[in-house]
Amino acid sequence: MATSVHDGTFFTQNSNDNWGLARVFSRDNPWTVPRMWSLENQPNTVTFNTFTNVGSGVDVYVLDSGINPDHPEWTGVDSRCIVRSLGLSHGDDAARSHGGNVASVIGGPKYGVAPGVRIISIKVTNNSGFGTSNQVAAGLMEVRSHYSVNSNPALINMSLENYTATGSLTQALINAVAGDGIAMFAAAGNRYEDINSLSATNPYPAAFDNVFVVGATGITDQIMHNPPDSAGNILVRPNFGSNYGPQVDIFAPGACVVGASYLTDNNSLSTKFSGTSQACPHVAGVAALMLGKTGELSGLADVTSLYNMIKDAATVNRVRIAVASTTSKMVYAASAYISV
Repeated sequence: MATSVHDGTFFTQNSNDNWGLARVFSRDNPWTVPRMWSLENQPNTVTFNTFTNVGSGVDVYVLDSGINPDHPEWTGVDSRCIVRSLGLSHGDDAARSHGGNVASVIGGPKYGVAPGVRIISIKVTNNSGFGTSNQVAAGLMEVRSHYSVNSNPALINMSLENYTATGSLTQALINAVAGDGIAMFAAAGNRYEDINSLSATNPYPAAFDNVFVVGATGITDQIMHNPPDSAGNILVRPNFGSNYGPQVDIFAPGACVVGASYLTDNNSLSTKFSGTSQACPHVAGVAALMLGKTGELSGLADVTSLYNMIKDAATVNRVRIAVASTTSKMVYAASAYISV
């Protein structure tokens, strides 16, 4: 069984820097006054526990656009970053900033919920940030292959959405991954619509059974809708927002989330993204904290138990919703899973 350790210190985080990380570690929302998605006129700083080695011994596979292992977020961290491309060209484009942002929110030493994990980046999109169902399926098969020769407890983050499941990405493959004892976390999608078992337009992989689905909130715990861009400008995007409905298991911060970029020059080390893609890694990070305490999962029953642990630890009646069929649970990094 892997055991997490921490230094028991406190960390003062600029709220304009990384409000999502602060929110995950807080039962109550420090930003209690609605400001129409603006980070202005909010608390200047938020103090919360930080645990520098939590998640140690846990592998997190990030199926995304790839990351840059030479980025300062990943250098000097005991080789806790592995990059696998599956034959896809990495190139030098900014599209990989999406994968870098996601991975750093999970386990980066500066931005991560669980900075002790090992990140295994599996590139499943092309250099424009788009991929196919078959590429995602190939990524899942790569996870199974790598996991079979490693003894670490593991989980998968899929900040991806595709509204058609075709080819080799099937429920049978998802069941096989879960049967291996690997938990899977998927973004709910960003169409601001109700996703349910009867919908013909559910996003994949979130629509599959045995996958934990994460929706996104804004800074005042409302379901994310029409968030500002990275410069803080309010854009008119009425159809951009977190999906909701009974398929969503939990919510997490997803608006203007700061994380590592792909670029390495001093002016571009971090970037902001909004979406369920950013909410999902917050929950994956919390799951890694739990796995650091509970140890390896032995099969589907243990995966389901982990999902239930996350929901049981969540803060209830917190998410501001107007849809009766949608959960109001906000993810919470319960102290029982981060202290020794």
